[in-house]
Amino acid sequence: MVAAAGNFGDGVRVYPAAYENVVAVAATNRNDRRASFSSYGDWVDVAAPGQAVLSTRLPAGYGNQSGTSFASAHVAGVAGLLAAQGRPAREVRDRIESTARDLGPAGKDRFYGHGLVDAAAAVGLGSPPRNTRPRVSNPRPAPGSRVRSRTPAIAATVRDRETNLRKADISLFLNGERTTAFKYDRRTDRLTHTPRRPLATGRHTIRIVVRNRQGQRAVRSWSFRVAPRPQGPLSLTRQPGFPFNFLPEDRIFDRVR
Repeated sequence: MVAAAGNFGDGVRVYPAAYENVVAVAATNRNDRRASFSSYGDWVDVAAPGQAVLSTRLPAGYGNQSGTSFASAHVAGVAGLLAAQGRPAREVRDRIESTARDLGPAGKDRFYGHGLVDAAAAVGLGSPPRNTRPRVSNPRPAPGSRVRSRTPAIAATVRDRETNLRKADISLFLNGERTTAFKYDRRTDRLTHTPRRPLATGRHTIRIVVRNRQGQRAVRSWSFRVAPRPQGPLSLTRQPGFPFNFLPEDRIFDRVR
């Protein structure tokens, strides 16, 4: 499904375009820049020409029209061409996004999404999809490190070039056991997870497997250690009303406690 991103010129979500299973289309002008009226946000998927587009008019005739509705028609047309090639719906969307010509900041952004739709590239007459193999970087806890917490914050940056990964594309294994309790923020490409049960002291392994919608795969594994907590008294203790210090192993400690 394809829908117009809206003509409000702000970052307020517009529905049905903002639904995850809908391709939200922003509008560009003749200079391939964002049209001033085009709504924007991290929910925008692609952009297409939407200013001064020749279209039919009521009650008859033709004229130039502007709006994200006219931009969305371009994308719907490309989707029709891809469907005519026998591609399933998910692959249609992947081709539209992965072959779009990047505009604005590198990668997916809030004004153009994955970029300007490219019909020729999408149907295979232009350059191939520009998605690169996914990458897993910035792992936490750091590989080989020692941590005191038994519920350490596990995190990593998981992305491909077009930043169109979803949580369903990622698998997280802790000590060989798969977990789906992790979180994945598509805006920052950051995976985070906090173990529900305290980890035992010793070595632990993390493995992240990523497969994007173009079938490209990446795997990253690393390990860290949970160090035992130090034994014995941690500090001197002073209680009001007692003009002396005492340590936890002193007999008076039990009486005061």
